[in-house]
Amino acid sequence: MNQKIFTLVLIQICLFITSTNAQTDPCTNTNITCLDPDIQHVKDSSYWFTSHGIKYNGINCPITSTSGTSSLSLWSYLNQGNGAFTCYKFQKDSTYRVCFWVRNVSGWPGNGYGRLYVYAASGLLDKSPSSAPNVPSVSCQLIDQSYYGPPSSSFSPITGNTDWEFITATFTANDNYTSIWFFALNPMGPPPPGNPQHTTSYNIEVDDIRIRSEYPPYSIASSATKDTIIGCFDSTVFTITGMPTNTIATWTPSVTFQNPNGSVVTAKPCKTTIYKIEITDPSSPCGTCIREVIYDTVVVLPWSDTSRIVYPRTTVPCLSTLTLDYNDPGTCSHIGFSDYVWVDPNGVQYIGRSQSIPSVYSTLNGEWTLKIWNSKKGCFEELKFPILIGSCCISNPNFSFSGTNPISFLNTGNGITIHSGTLWSFGDGKTSDDFNPTHRYNFIRDTIISVCLTMLYKDSQGYTCCNRICKPVFVRATPCAVITDFTYTPTVSPSGPNEFDFTDISSGTGKLCIFDWEFFDGPVPSITTTFTPTVRFRFYTPGPWYVCLTTTNCWWDTINKKMELCSTKKCMWVGTSGVPAQSNETAIKNSATNTENVLTVYENPNHGNFSLTLNNREGYYNVIIRDQTGKEIYGSQHSFGKEAVKINLEGIAPGIYQVEVSNGKEKYVRQISII
Repeated sequence: MNQKIFTLVLIQICLFITSTNAQTDPCTNTNITCLDPDIQHVKDSSYWFTSHGIKYNGINCPITSTSGTSSLSLWSYLNQGNGAFTCYKFQKDSTYRVCFWVRNVSGWPGNGYGRLYVYAASGLLDKSPSSAPNVPSVSCQLIDQSYYGPPSSSFSPITGNTDWEFITATFTANDNYTSIWFFALNPMGPPPPGNPQHTTSYNIEVDDIRIRSEYPPYSIASSATKDTIIGCFDSTVFTITGMPTNTIATWTPSVTFQNPNGSVVTAKPCKTTIYKIEITDPSSPCGTCIREVIYDTVVVLPWSDTSRIVYPRTTVPCLSTLTLDYNDPGTCSHIGFSDYVWVDPNGVQYIGRSQSIPSVYSTLNGEWTLKIWNSKKGCFEELKFPILIGSCCISNPNFSFSGTNPISFLNTGNGITIHSGTLWSFGDGKTSDDFNPTHRYNFIRDTIISVCLTMLYKDSQGYTCCNRICKPVFVRATPCAVITDFTYTPTVSPSGPNEFDFTDISSGTGKLCIFDWEFFDGPVPSITTTFTPTVRFRFYTPGPWYVCLTTTNCWWDTINKKMELCSTKKCMWVGTSGVPAQSNETAIKNSATNTENVLTVYENPNHGNFSLTLNNREGYYNVIIRDQTGKEIYGSQHSFGKEAVKINLEGIAPGIYQVEVSNGKEKYVRQISII
């Protein structure tokens, strides 16, 4: 049989037998030992009786309680409950405090909550039919019914004291009672349909039971007049009246005890203080069952005054001298010059009644404290006051440099407070926020350029400041480092024979912006200008053919506000039938460079105004200018001789254009760039 069911059966048999045989209140027998008036730990069954008159023998529980090794065990099930009592003499109209620990140790997952009722009574109380003891003919008084704790689970055994609950109740007896009772009641309602009866049972344990008589209210007397003392001078003595000799008073904040139990103490408060006094019995194992908590307030009149502090009431300029003083009227004769401590907002201390602090910074802006030491009390009195320091933000940028291109810059600037930003402007449109940068320029001629450094600072008050310095810097020209090269392949799907794709593979610094292709397919080369590195061309004369590529690298000259060009050229033979005789190659090369030797264009690049000359040529020639699509935008006949022919293209858009000069017998082509 299940041990718990077996125990329940035994209890019910016991209750049945005692209900028919034992009807005498044992507490009326003068030979019965009554509950100790100070404390009762459940340790001996001779103190305890069941609710039907026999000694209760289910006391020895193996569960360890907060302050003992056994506890009072009460069972209940099926809307019934049993109880146990012990003797105690309650006096009518006297006030008592009852303290105990309780927990529900049923261990059945289906159980509800346990209820515990505590009574003072004269005579025997019957078992509970449902929710309260049946006491029609017995004088009793309910003390407490606040415990309603959940059960522990059989799957989660009880460990330690985490499920114990402390209960304390105070009541005034309305009769002369002889005993104190503890009744357990079952969970709310009947068991669920189909469930065994024992699933509604539970067991309540009670331990560390103590009953203490409440004493009349305590009172505190102080040696100070109306609990008011002047902070400059010494202490006050507190005396608690009405304290029993076996109790101790604990004071918060701490005081000096004049006697062992703390009923007479000496306090030296530096400021108005509320004292909390806890009066307890040290012999009680349960320190939480406190007799009394009382409070007393001592009003302390300060010996110092903020209005006596001498300090600047307006903003103190940064880096100036700060003067502080305390106008001491001599109220406290024992306070000397070194007992004054000034504390700035950063926690730095200055000793002495008068202070002169040179070169103050904005970090000292904010709340200051004056602490005055009272040697008689061993404490400080503190006074708060504000000081406003003006902004200390200063920026002094400066730099040096070395090299001509690239150039290394060394930041030698400084400032006061916090450095928060650096900006270099190198004069060519480039910038940097590095502290010590190195910069490379792309100029085709030697240049003197203006380089600027800006330094940003911030102070502790959030103010920012910046300053800028510019210096002329000599920059050595960057050589034209373009290496022109190209490849060619026959087209995959040619539109006709002798068609090739030409691809620029030039390399070097800067940005390649213009690609000029010259295809010598006859006595006059075909010139094509592109802005992309790939072009397709078909030859109509027998090969091989001579092809030249000129690549142009571009810079923007910020000094003269125009684009500077740097070009290199490469020529090679194209075809598969072999290279012709040297004389033929030389003739083709001469033809390829013929335009360059005869036709001269200047300025180039230009703004639409330029001049043309023909070397060793005279007569009338047609001048045609075409855009990149081949569209003619200018056409006119000009007489060439010793004087240059001036061309003025008003309103022409920037870009690359082709100039053709011909007379029906010869033709010369050059490319121009208009910006």
